[in-house]
Amino acid sequence: MQVELQWAGRTLIARLSGDLDEHGAEVFRDAVERAVRRRAYDHLVVNLEHVSFIDSSGLGALLGRYRRAREDGARVTAVGAPPHVRAVLQMAGILQFIPLLAGEADALAAGQEVR
Repeated sequence: MQVELQWAGRTLIARLSGDLDEHGAEVFRDAVERAVRRRAYDHLVVNLEHVSFIDSSGLGALLGRYRRAREDGARVTAVGAPPHVRAVLQMAGILQFIPLLAGEADALAAGQEVR
């Protein structure tokens, strides 16, 4: 799992590549935690476009980031999930909590509308 982080104002964009499994979930969780400890944020955008596999550990990591964001007064949006990842998110009920949008531009635009 590779995690690329980028700030856009008070929005943290996390671009994930690879398997969001037990190891990948730990890499994702640690990267985001380090970033949000250093800087205030309103929105976490998780780009899943290049995620090839997701399991229960990955789902748990997404829910954990959602819970943490709620505690911090922020929100989480997922973007770009390929069909096989989208299907897992939907079956697990994640999309009831974390909206799934087409791309980062949609998430950033939605973030501007909320403020």
